[in-house]
Amino acid sequence: RMATRPKNATQHPGRIVIESQGKRRTAVQKAADDQCEKEAKEASHKAVQESYQRIATMQAQMQADQENARVDAPKPKP
Repeated sequence: RMATRPKNATQHPGRIVIESQGKRRTAVQKAADDQCEKEAKEASHKAVQESYQRIATMQAQMQADQENARVDAPKPKP
């Protein structure tokens, strides 16, 4: 009759395969992760849009300053 050797009684050769696999997420965890990622993207997009708005405001102010400088410039004498 064959029996398991005492050394192999506590061995788990498939453990390497199981440990190398990542943990699976539930549908609730995936939805929470997706929501977090979506919020981060929206925040990033909003920050970029605010930066563009600041730049546009600065450009408009610079253009107005340049126009005012042209109006106030002294006229050349003939």
